[in-house]
Amino acid sequence: IVIVSNKDEIRYANQAFVTMFGYENETAVRRTSFTRLLPIKQAAGTSINLKQVTEGKPSPSFYQIESETRDGKSKYLIVTRRNVIWEEEFCLHYLFFDITDYRESQEMHKILADNSPVGVFVLQDGRICYANSKFYMMTGYSARELNDMDIVQLVHPDDRDFVKHSIEQMVRDESWPTYNFRFINKNGTIRWALGSAKGIHYNGKDAVVANMTDITEQIQAMEELSYSDAALNSIHEGIYSMDKDFVITRWNPMCVQIFGIQENDAVGKHIWDVLELVENYPQQNEERIQKLFVQGFNREEQQYRTKIGEYWMDVNAQAIMVNGEKSGWITILTDITERKRMENKLRQSEEHIRLLINSMEDIVFTFDTEGRFASFYKVPDEVEEYFKNANIELVGKHYGDILSGDVCAKLDIVFPVILETGENQHFDYLMVINGRQRWFDARMSAIKDSSGQIVEIITVSRDITLRKQTETSLAESEEKIHSLINSMGDIVFSFDLNGTFTHYYQPNENRNLFTRGSHFIGKNFRDVLPALVVEKMEAAVAKVRSGASSQQFDYGLTTDKETRWYNAKISPLLNSTGEIIGITAVNRDITERKEMEDTIEAAASEWETTFDSLTEQVYIIDREYRVVRANKAYAQTLGLNPDDIIGKHCYELVHKRNSPCSDCSAKEVIRCRNKVTKNIDAHSRGKYYQGVTSPIFDDDGNIVSFITSIRDISEIKKIEDQLQQSQILASLGTMVAGIAHEVNNPLGSVLLLSELLLK
Repeated sequence: IVIVSNKDEIRYANQAFVTMFGYENETAVRRTSFTRLLPIKQAAGTSINLKQVTEGKPSPSFYQIESETRDGKSKYLIVTRRNVIWEEEFCLHYLFFDITDYRESQEMHKILADNSPVGVFVLQDGRICYANSKFYMMTGYSARELNDMDIVQLVHPDDRDFVKHSIEQMVRDESWPTYNFRFINKNGTIRWALGSAKGIHYNGKDAVVANMTDITEQIQAMEELSYSDAALNSIHEGIYSMDKDFVITRWNPMCVQIFGIQENDAVGKHIWDVLELVENYPQQNEERIQKLFVQGFNREEQQYRTKIGEYWMDVNAQAIMVNGEKSGWITILTDITERKRMENKLRQSEEHIRLLINSMEDIVFTFDTEGRFASFYKVPDEVEEYFKNANIELVGKHYGDILSGDVCAKLDIVFPVILETGENQHFDYLMVINGRQRWFDARMSAIKDSSGQIVEIITVSRDITLRKQTETSLAESEEKIHSLINSMGDIVFSFDLNGTFTHYYQPNENRNLFTRGSHFIGKNFRDVLPALVVEKMEAAVAKVRSGASSQQFDYGLTTDKETRWYNAKISPLLNSTGEIIGITAVNRDITERKEMEDTIEAAASEWETTFDSLTEQVYIIDREYRVVRANKAYAQTLGLNPDDIIGKHCYELVHKRNSPCSDCSAKEVIRCRNKVTKNIDAHSRGKYYQGVTSPIFDDDGNIVSFITSIRDISEIKKIEDQLQQSQILASLGTMVAGIAHEVNNPLGSVLLLSELLLK
């Protein structure tokens, strides 16, 4: 008896084995190589069988070998083997029977065969003349029933020619190669067997001795493993598993894509030895190992930079528990790069809108669909006193309870129009603020959610007392990305080449589905899936079956409650020979991604429209004074197209200089880190302008660019000059007030004297 590990090391040998090969004791052979200790002298077929055993490949469980002892003497041996667990390790258990003195004895063969763990039988002229007890058990027939039975009767009809040819080949070549075939036992059950045969002399006649092992369970397990491997290789996540010592045991294709490390370079190595090959891999490895070991799980977001790109991953590591003990670990990596990109783009969009609103001198607030104030975004300094604590005192109150009757009357007209048509509305209204009459232009727009329903109405009120008009808009965005759940969350199913569902994997029966997974098994996908999905599925399957790689397509499913969007990845299901035997489909719910894309696209569109609709000249420059963005008003002032301005220095465009201006507002902004307001006197054109320059910060608080808004204040300047002239005339009117007693109105006196002075 000898027990050998799957690494070809002898773990145990009894004294009979030690003596058989000429060694003194068990210590002399323990931990040595089994194949080196046992040199094979017999036919090549036997050597191949032992090699297959040591490599874990299918091989006969009963065979004859010729070896030699330590002193060079030949030994003829019958060997049987079986799988055992030895000291918590998978090993092979061998029994060696020394038949050196009896190798040509048919009786010895019979004795050994009767005690063999495999089915053994002898054929003469194709009929059974001997069979051991194991063969009776496997076939279900008795010795009387099997005697003189044609062996072909036991073989499946589809395999009979193959078995006949294999036996003839074995007898002719005097070798024992193995082959798989199907046999039918007495009760009609089809079973798989591993068989081999050899020509002998039996009772003085030519015969064939054959053996076979029932491998039905192994075949079924291999088929199930094929399905599991196909599903694992088709999913969107990167998945790798480790043993309890954190040595990698599985490394699926998505891990190859994420890390740029091939499966052969990862399996069998410690996880940190593999991850050290990844560029810029996150640190704190020991802390993560400790957390994983103590808690049995660890989840975090990590950034990877590899040779093939940069990724953001949601890393979810879990312990594999067997009988209450940690036997290994599995890690699932979900690609959240697109989500991170969308979040960053959304933050930038919100920051641009915030800076744009802060650079304007408008009142910005929203109503809900019932006409109640929802929020105040901006209140300029000039009207701050009037709207003091607006978010506290006005939010939640109806406009009819707050605003004047004239303003409410206009709102009563435009409000229903907006709710019914969704079209923008605007009107002028008059308010008295700090004792002064001030005119405003109100522009109202609907804010819609991703389904197109109006949720709020935004109002931009611009002070037009100084004859300035504008149009502005604020896009409201809502972040709708949820934390990923612990499991993948994908639906994985497979169907055969006829389209009939054979497997259906569903992580949660109640998660965003319309029926249970058991509803699909045994049915054709053309009968249960919607017509649109069937059309896309058939097109993808046709490409896969013609040899194309995995195919993907998106589709939507609508119930009476909502519409959900899915991404389907279609891959071929292969058997052990590489033949396509079915199709695997991985379906991912991408509804949130679709909604996020729609939200970002709408936000970007609204920001773009608002930016180009402003009557002020607005442009953005970087730290090198190059224009990175400009609206149409600014471009028209320069007499250029907006695209022709991008990348040029502002001092070249405006002042025709080769270097920045000494009094540039951007320099002052860098110094004070706040917005700077300057008046610009353009004598040559008879115009006066006011420019407001604000800083744009990055996430670290560094100024990366500047946004400047320029408005024409020529009319304001003109009014100020007229006001100054009026004050002079008013002083003269006071001096001659006694001359015009009939003029009771002081303003009339001023006007009268003004007319005289003008004459």
